[in-house]
Amino acid sequence: MSGTSNTYKFCRLITALGLLCTAAGAADEGGAPAKQPLRKFTARNIVIYTDLPNVDAREALLRVTAMTQMFSRRIEGFPGEISRDLLFYFYRNLQDYRASLNPSPAAGSCGVYTGGELRAAIDIPKFSRRSVWRVVQHEGWHGFAHQVITPKGRQLPIWLDEALAEYFGEAVWTGDGFVTGVIDPQRLRRVQKRIRTGQFRPWKTMITLPREKWGEKLNVVNHDQVWSMAQFFLHADGGKYRKSFAAYCRDIAGGLEPLPAFQKRFRQEPELLQKAYEQWWLGLGENPTAGLYDEITIRTLMSFLSRAYTAGAKFKSAKEFFVAARAGKCNVDRKKTPSRWLPDHLLEKALAEAKKYKRWELTAGKQGRPVLRLHRPDGTTLTATFSSDGKTSSPKIMVTAGK
Repeated sequence: MSGTSNTYKFCRLITALGLLCTAAGAADEGGAPAKQPLRKFTARNIVIYTDLPNVDAREALLRVTAMTQMFSRRIEGFPGEISRDLLFYFYRNLQDYRASLNPSPAAGSCGVYTGGELRAAIDIPKFSRRSVWRVVQHEGWHGFAHQVITPKGRQLPIWLDEALAEYFGEAVWTGDGFVTGVIDPQRLRRVQKRIRTGQFRPWKTMITLPREKWGEKLNVVNHDQVWSMAQFFLHADGGKYRKSFAAYCRDIAGGLEPLPAFQKRFRQEPELLQKAYEQWWLGLGENPTAGLYDEITIRTLMSFLSRAYTAGAKFKSAKEFFVAARAGKCNVDRKKTPSRWLPDHLLEKALAEAKKYKRWELTAGKQGRPVLRLHRPDGTTLTATFSSDGKTSSPKIMVTAGK
């Protein structure tokens, strides 16, 4: 949400959502570390002011850079360029984050876009890392949309703005980018239940909903509905609706009203497409994006493997690579090459996920660069490769699957 009174109503929703900031420990603010001066970290079009330790500040800069690139690339329908720096204030403890805002946000909030900058508490003792970054990605979209897509005071329709914020909030960072489109099984069950019990609004009502009406009754149902709509438009039936959705976004950015734009691009009334949406969601299995979670694992592993390779490390087998990775020998020196460094916890999580599978293979590809394969029990294979001249920043990773 943008920097209005609705922003703080939204903050009060965070605890109920269970999506943005779920406390990992007690909410007591006592014993917080002494307040530290904010230091400045910069990348292209990004400025971060933070009192985080250097290692966490560097991770924040890498994540925010990748997040902004995700916004720019993933939604092809929107025009606009970053014309001024995007500002972020990250605090190491919740108390300082709360003190930085006037009025102070409601209990449970760990991040908000104020209308000028994004402020968040990267307070891992109180909040899980996943929860913190979900809210940063959610609120980060609002800031990006406000400053890049609608910089002259216009606003996206509330359903679309919140749908994309929720969609990007669910994306998972792999070190060299984000994987979007993942469906958490728990949220899937919640969406299916809401569809069966008729809790969601008719699409025509949702698409034309004024911002002030959204703010009158903020609840988790609204956010589940618009997230599930974005997921449908971008991923249902092999991406059947993706081009129409992109064209719809272009029309909206050009000033066309939501309902006429919908009728123009989807060539049917909202209630008819809503039926297809309901059938699609109710027909999904228990874990429909299990393959994407495996992709996250192999992409993350390749992010580290590519760095080890460009630093001179050579591995004869996947087992040899895993042994070296667990021994901490596959990361670069943060002080010498900060733009190539990645946090150790990212690799640790990927290694833990990799243990679920027995058949990993490492071979030499073009110019000797490593190719990592995961052979899944269902007969499919995920293959991760990268291309790099050894001088550029993050290598590009391609993932393919086949029998």
